[in-house]
Amino acid sequence: MSIQLEILSLTRLICGVCSIVYALEKLLYKKPTHDLLSWEVLQLRHPIFIKIPIFNQLCAEKGIKIVTIVFLIGSIISIVTDIELLLILCYFMMSMCLLIFSARSAYGMDGSDQVIFIIATCLFFIYLHNTVIIRHIAFTFITLQLLFSYFISGYAKLTAKVWRNGEALVGIMGNDIYGNENVYTLLSQNIKISQVLSWVVFGWEALFFICIFCNQHVFICFIIVGFLFHLTNAIVMGLNTFFLAFVACYFPLIHCYLLVHSDAVFSFQVLGYQVFIV
Repeated sequence: MSIQLEILSLTRLICGVCSIVYALEKLLYKKPTHDLLSWEVLQLRHPIFIKIPIFNQLCAEKGIKIVTIVFLIGSIISIVTDIELLLILCYFMMSMCLLIFSARSAYGMDGSDQVIFIIATCLFFIYLHNTVIIRHIAFTFITLQLLFSYFISGYAKLTAKVWRNGEALVGIMGNDIYGNENVYTLLSQNIKISQVLSWVVFGWEALFFICIFCNQHVFICFIIVGFLFHLTNAIVMGLNTFFLAFVACYFPLIHCYLLVHSDAVFSFQVLGYQVFIV
């Protein structure tokens, strides 16, 4: 198997696992049927689409569960099959489901939704015409999206005073949705620790794009820090899909690193796959 196909297999695997976790979280999360974020209220944002019966039905409470189950089935099939026609149908179906989720959500797509959508759409185009050049284009697009997302996030934090002085991180740890009581207590009592962690986070994010031009040791360090960063967020804040979605992007990043550094030589093993950069 070529390096490019190994990277494709790993990207597909992690994307599939991430999508399964995403679907299960949506199915298991219980929220009030009638509240300010119910479809009865949210549909008012879509005066054109709600006139289409099928769209309105899919976004209603029962319909969105069916869409989520379809998304879950597509995610599972995308992992277990190698039949390209099935993979094309799975990734098309997953992308469409994500668009429906976005329309149904009061906030549109969040970061992990967007990353899953980008990867699923790129995989759809890859299997629609599975050639070396299409894989090059798709992997490069995913990598550019990854680098831009990190840079924009890091730059936005850098320009915000509440991030530079550590207050933002304390506030995040203290909220009801993504917070962690133990971490909040630690950081609120030691603002200097919060400030140092904040600078590490947005400094790493803003500078992440340089990894593509660095030697292999610096490149690997950036990847390891990224893996640990998202893993920590998953453990502390419950951002499981963020962890898996961004890790899935690291494999196309490796592919682009290979293109930039034709003389790079190193290898590592992930989930039984031996990945070589040569």
